[in-house]
Amino acid sequence: MNILFFAFVYFFFLILQTCILPYSSWLFLCFGLDLVPVLLVSIRYRHYAVCICLALAGLLMDSLSGCAFFTHMFSYIWIYILVQGLKRLVFLKSFFFLLITVVSAICIEFGMMLLPVLLARGQIPDAWLLYSRQAAMAIITIPVMIWTIDVLRIRWITLGKSMQEKWIQYKD
Repeated sequence: MNILFFAFVYFFFLILQTCILPYSSWLFLCFGLDLVPVLLVSIRYRHYAVCICLALAGLLMDSLSGCAFFTHMFSYIWIYILVQGLKRLVFLKSFFFLLITVVSAICIEFGMMLLPVLLARGQIPDAWLLYSRQAAMAIITIPVMIWTIDVLRIRWITLGKSMQEKWIQYKD
């Protein structure tokens, strides 16, 4: 049930990122919205299968975006590794953990996707301004999105359990 939920959430953010945001005036402020489900999965789960799922999600995003191949995949895996390392150092339920995780994830994404392009063009001041905008927007919105999606995930699980119980009662 969790895999299906995260697949729906990822595809929702993927469609929002690739189809709706490019035509919005908010694009210059926005970070990669696909980071929200990646961060949530990285925070909640510790299995090696999560790396495989994140790699597949990254390959999907690489094929849909204009970035070089394996860019999103590597950034998702590095974000997962970073979150797993931070889980050992910082208390999971603290706001400090979420703040460090969000800023680091934006830094990884920005460093792998946008910084090489801006450096090649010689736009270093623009790069830092763009990064600070994205980091500020991410610090404001990602914790709220993660909390909301986590609440929806818990409701999804309870709905699935109740449907399973009804199915078992119906079978008997």
